[in-house]
Amino acid sequence: KSLIKDHGLTQRKAAEKLGITEAAVSQYFSKKRGDLKVTDSKIKREIKESTQRIMNGDILIMKTETCRICHLLRAQGIRKGIN
Repeated sequence: KSLIKDHGLTQRKAAEKLGITEAAVSQYFSKKRGDLKVTDSKIKREIKESTQRIMNGDILIMKTETCRICHLLRAQGIRKGIN
């Protein structure tokens, strides 16, 4: 969502950046998939930083940042929708 809201990407461009389908992005955006509520300000800040790194990087950066954020969420005990 941050790629679209904060960086102005279209769903198509966000999908390309993330290596997923445009339909998957649409489902995340409409909360049909991955409706995780993040309220912790530190994690929100980390997500914004990760989004910036993803915007500036390649697929390897995207994978690294996704894993990093997932680890932070698990450490905070936020597990809904994370396997």
